[in-house]
Amino acid sequence: MSICQKVARAWYGSRDRGGVEVPVGVIASLAVLEQPEDGPEVSTRLLGFSPEQLVTHYRSLWALLWLIRPELADWARPVRSWLEQSGLSRERMDAVHAVTQAALKAGLLDVTGSVDPYRRSRVDVFSVLLTELRSVGASRVIGEFHTPPDAADLMVSLTLQDESRPGQWFYDPTAGTGGLFRVIAQHLRETGRDPGEFGWSLNDVDPIAAACCAVNAYIWGLGPRVLVACSDVLEQPHRHVQALEERAAAFTRRAALISAAEPLAMLHKLLPDVSGMETG
Repeated sequence: MSICQKVARAWYGSRDRGGVEVPVGVIASLAVLEQPEDGPEVSTRLLGFSPEQLVTHYRSLWALLWLIRPELADWARPVRSWLEQSGLSRERMDAVHAVTQAALKAGLLDVTGSVDPYRRSRVDVFSVLLTELRSVGASRVIGEFHTPPDAADLMVSLTLQDESRPGQWFYDPTAGTGGLFRVIAQHLRETGRDPGEFGWSLNDVDPIAAACCAVNAYIWGLGPRVLVACSDVLEQPHRHVQALEERAAAFTRRAALISAAEPLAMLHKLLPDVSGMETG
């Protein structure tokens, strides 16, 4: 049984009746982690966490990702907003724990945790996961059909020109979870080029899939020139322009937060250590 099958079984075996954004958000939280070959065993540590500890840990991970890549964290909101809710139910925390355990024991970090972006870009976990979590009927209603990896490989081999140069943008108006771009990025690496020197514009009508594009862009190391939009391209053919504005706004908010935090950090340094002061 695959990793995603085990995750789906753990989710649907739980008492939580929320949407697929919860298990997808758990896997997204795990997938942004790295497992250095000479570092401590991340999976073993997380497997020892209680449900409450996992929720706290995942909230911290997203806060850190927002500081690193605020635009990607914002675009991933559909799969992480449930973590921002106060007072998560016992059922939800237990479900988060069950999904985490299933994913880690099945070897998720062996697939996504490498510090080498080429190695962690070998599979689009979220494409498989959404297929497992959603019924065939639900996928048809939203027009969701993920491109098989073999088909994506063939499409890229037939269409990607080796004269592609840094600064060029790739655009996929029906990206799904971004699987076609994964193959393009791998091809660029195999031919001595850095995906981070190219631009990547992804759009999908499904907010969960679009959020997965944002997470995948980070996992696959697509670099700083990434745009993610959620729209029906027939109705909003220029939605990527709004994504540019959203990206700029995300960095502006981060800069404002850091500017506001700096005086507080300085004040904290200047204050006396009251814990060591004598009273009398």
